Amino acid sequence: MVSMILFSEADQIIVGAENIKELFGYTGEECTGNHFGMLLSANYRELTAQLAFECLVNKKPMLIEGRHKNESVISMTMLVTETQTDIRGQAVLVASLFPLHVEYGIISINKSGTIIAASSRSEKIFDRSLSEMRDKHIKNFIPTITEGYTFNGGFQTQMLGIGGNGQQLSLWINLDADAGTIGDILHLKIEDLNPDMDMEMVLQLDSTMTIVDCSRYFIYPLLGYLNKELIGVDIHTLVDPKDLDNKVNIPIRDPNSNKRQKVDVPQMNFQFVPSAIRVMIRNKTGFLTPFNMHVSPYNTKTDRFSIYLKPVKSTICKPPDEVVRAFSDHLIQNQIDNGECGSYTTVFSATHKTTGEIKAIKLVNKKMIDESQKIRLVNEYNIAKPLNHPNVIKYLDQFETENYVCTVMEFGKDGSLESFTRKKVKLTEEESQKYFAQLVEGLAYCHDQKCVHGDIKLNNAVISDGICKLIDFNMSKRFDEENVDSTVLKRTTFCGTSLYIAPEMVLNKDYEGHKADIWSLGVALYVMVTGDYPFDSIAASLTQKVALPSNMSENLQDLLKGILTVDTKKRYTIDQIQNHPWIAGAPRSQVVN
Repeated sequence: MVSMILFSEADQIIVGAENIKELFGYTGEECTGNHFGMLLSANYRELTAQLAFECLVNKKPMLIEGRHKNESVISMTMLVTETQTDIRGQAVLVASLFPLHVEYGIISINKSGTIIAASSRSEKIFDRSLSEMRDKHIKNFIPTITEGYTFNGGFQTQMLGIGGNGQQLSLWINLDADAGTIGDILHLKIEDLNPDMDMEMVLQLDSTMTIVDCSRYFIYPLLGYLNKELIGVDIHTLVDPKDLDNKVNIPIRDPNSNKRQKVDVPQMNFQFVPSAIRVMIRNKTGFLTPFNMHVSPYNTKTDRFSIYLKPVKSTICKPPDEVVRAFSDHLIQNQIDNGECGSYTTVFSATHKTTGEIKAIKLVNKKMIDESQKIRLVNEYNIAKPLNHPNVIKYLDQFETENYVCTVMEFGKDGSLESFTRKKVKLTEEESQKYFAQLVEGLAYCHDQKCVHGDIKLNNAVISDGICKLIDFNMSKRFDEENVDSTVLKRTTFCGTSLYIAPEMVLNKDYEGHKADIWSLGVALYVMVTGDYPFDSIAASLTQKVALPSNMSENLQDLLKGILTVDTKKRYTIDQIQNHPWIAGAPRSQVVN
């Protein structure tokens, strides 16, 4: 049920309320005549005017935090519209408030931490099917919960999870009291703290400019911090002092001005609400990102004020100064990856000031990774550096600054094959044939060099002047030279992106890495020509035959059937793919218009 609050635009005094008892615990009579802030959490209370203004201008709901009569915090969405005038002739606004519907995931683990069951919502949160999660240790998906982790009574905390394509997830986790405990089985209740809404956040500060609280959602994807890591941090750690101290004049608010007859706060009147201040925010990785910022009045009674931050759309992170100094002979220009600035990896393009040559620079913050991840970065470079083929991206250099591992690569100037395909929805068979042939050539070369890629997908292929090139060898591994059969790599690592990974990665303890690459290659081809995935889960790939559109050529249907075969002994080899009638005549490594 929607709750409706009518309040004065000038001073945010409530003049009417409907259906609020269930959501807030107050009656309409108890609220009328009081400031709208009484229904908002401490973080949001002083920002009432600014939030209403933003909501009214943008004409779309925003995620905020309310306060129940019993002092509990309520996550809800607010939509503000303008209506009639009150008896004083002032405009009245209507706030429509909806409680945020949170669908929790449940993962059941035994006392050793092995997953025995997971709800469909958990599968969606982690982008993994139940078959991918079951019988694996929970640490593979929530790394903090290692062997021997102790769950105390009333356990609830924020942790980082790992999604299907390796992205980090901000999660709220507690023990599910409703499900109870059966023997040694624990049921973890999981909430994704990144709901599908515009990202924005609120920080509450005291008079020393120290962060004392923050909003529940979006802190990690925007800043790279867990919420609890921000508490006690000086705001100048995030915001350039020049931006904050020179631009912001924090008005003082009389804490007794919450009743209509006492309201005399011109700063809270919409006509005096300043335009948002543009500031650069430094996230945990050290990158600077532009935000619009509103600042609330300072409450002398609580010694608190709040700032509302919303990222500026269609903007990029600014590279850290130490990286700019390290590449002093280059002009670092655009952020070219699709990740959030809060993630630990960011890729920029850099143009040499003399030659004009453009390179890609991948930056990884050393403070955001553990030793095993750093070793994997070095291995990635050592595996990819010797590779030299027109359909494989060139790795040029790798070095470290004080805080970053910097990997320099050839630049794919026309973007990813994923973006190219999605812009067109799907490709024609002719287009797909040309690009797929080049992917096959690149992968065949890698396998000849005894290198398994491990994460073939459209997003790991870029186009440059019509030439398609494999990129991102972070999951790659070389064949074991000491094996009797060194032409085969037996892998045990569960890697890759969920809808691209081969079914044998779930079925077998070890598997042949080059055959798993071929399956992923088939998925990529299917997506190119249909605009959709062949299977919606690994479980489906195990039990269902691939559905092929009737308008697809017979040769292409035969090729896809041969690649997307669960039986690895019957699955097409790279040689069979290269010599298949659908692909045999395709041009190799040439410009595609």
